[in-house]
Amino acid sequence: MFVWFASVYGAVAVLAAALMGKKSILIIAGVDVADEPQLGYGLWRSWWKSKVVALALRQADQVLAVDESLRSEVMQRARYAGGNIEVVPTGYDAGFWKPDAHKERLVLTVAVVSGRPRFLVKGIDLLFSAARALPREQFVLIGVDEQLAAQLGKPTNVRIIPFAHSTELRSWYQRAKVFCLPSRREGLSNSLCEAMLCGCTPVATRVGGNGAAIENTGYVISPDRQHKLPTAIEAALNHVPDVNTAARERISTLFPQSRRHERLHQIVDTLLNVPSV
Repeated sequence: MFVWFASVYGAVAVLAAALMGKKSILIIAGVDVADEPQLGYGLWRSWWKSKVVALALRQADQVLAVDESLRSEVMQRARYAGGNIEVVPTGYDAGFWKPDAHKERLVLTVAVVSGRPRFLVKGIDLLFSAARALPREQFVLIGVDEQLAAQLGKPTNVRIIPFAHSTELRSWYQRAKVFCLPSRREGLSNSLCEAMLCGCTPVATRVGGNGAAIENTGYVISPDRQHKLPTAIEAALNHVPDVNTAARERISTLFPQSRRHERLHQIVDTLLNVPSV
């Protein structure tokens, strides 16, 4: 049983596998270990869901976290030593996510947001504040409901695109000079890594795997210094050259799709006692 997210349905799958004598792998990506009462976010805010998910985490043959920052959270939330946890980052196709020749003076953010809790978790309120502080700059926000954005004070220099398929998303990554991810919580952000592969200069808060992904190829802001976001965005917009090749090289080196494929095959083969060749 291979399950993405340690949710209630994931717990049911893991426990069913145990009853049938099958092996189970449970993927941890971020929300599944979140407990953010001030944001109204996270499975662990529910006493019964937390009990069920903790049991599944301890029962699973293998728990795979996409970032090192999540390992300690798993052990803390489920209150166990975590001997079944391994960090296996997500992998990205550098052949698909690639830069184009030209960048526009544009700040892009991609975040799936359908309600106020996710709006705050993804820091869209911080993005809106930064946009107001930089009225001459253009911002594009993909993945947020237009009506919700309007209700929560969307500035006039922020364009909303509710949804984009992968090819359209790639086109926006290729156009944007800056990718901004002002989240209050992350695992290892797919959108951040995809944008960096497309040559965007990243600006993000130091939460989850953001800092490790970016290192010195962009701008990382401490969560307690979020007022610095407009300054960081402006610095990134003035970054030369337009296409940030260092950001692309960092993600393609750290998180190649092939490495994840290989490690997942090794883990599955080990669990199933498949002889190596």
